[in-house]
Amino acid sequence: MNSNSIFTRRHAGADAAASVSAPATTSAAAEDAFKNDPTATLEGVRGKDVTKAAKALLKDSVKRGGGSIQMRDVVKIYPGSTVHALDDFNLDIKPGEMVVLLGGSGCGKSTALRSLAGLEDIQGGRIMVAGQDVTGVPVNKREMAMVFQAYSLFPHMTALENVEFGLEVRGTGKAECRKIAMEQLELVGLADQAKKYTQQMSGGQQQRVALARALAVKPRVLLLDEPLSTLAC
Repeated sequence: MNSNSIFTRRHAGADAAASVSAPATTSAAAEDAFKNDPTATLEGVRGKDVTKAAKALLKDSVKRGGGSIQMRDVVKIYPGSTVHALDDFNLDIKPGEMVVLLGGSGCGKSTALRSLAGLEDIQGGRIMVAGQDVTGVPVNKREMAMVFQAYSLFPHMTALENVEFGLEVRGTGKAECRKIAMEQLELVGLADQAKKYTQQMSGGQQQRVALARALAVKPRVLLLDEPLSTLAC
């Protein structure tokens, strides 16, 4: 299925100035929920933690100068396939916007995110962040963080250790790692679960740990793949 089936919905807070792309859900019911309450999930429970955390990132990005995002005529074809996962896909995100990508399963939402993050090579088009062409820039140089649909947590680590991990690989000192990680776990409502192993947590709790880990590195762009799918858990 091509990217013509992807639709966007935008929300810009008055205090927001960083680019945030937040593809959240694929159903019309979910879109209606966001229209009535930007903090809602389909189950109506834990979405406020996600919104609170996203707004905190936006406020912090104001100080660091967030930039716009453009995807121009992006083409993605997976190896061994002749189908265009993305076919001349275009996306514009202004500084301070939270953008939701909506569309049916298989229409290319996750592929668009992964291409933006640099996790997928594209066969055509350009990706611009803050006016700079990042099409060929490695993942670790794009100042982005992504929360994956499958969470991608380390099951043998506690929630706290999972959040600390991204900071440690960037050379942050142990004491500072602990401080930042606890702040982010508190932000997503899991400070009291910091020492629990992630394999012992519900799907919604694991998703919030993944969000805390992404926020901890203070990305300029936060990409969320189905971030509200299990947050009632």
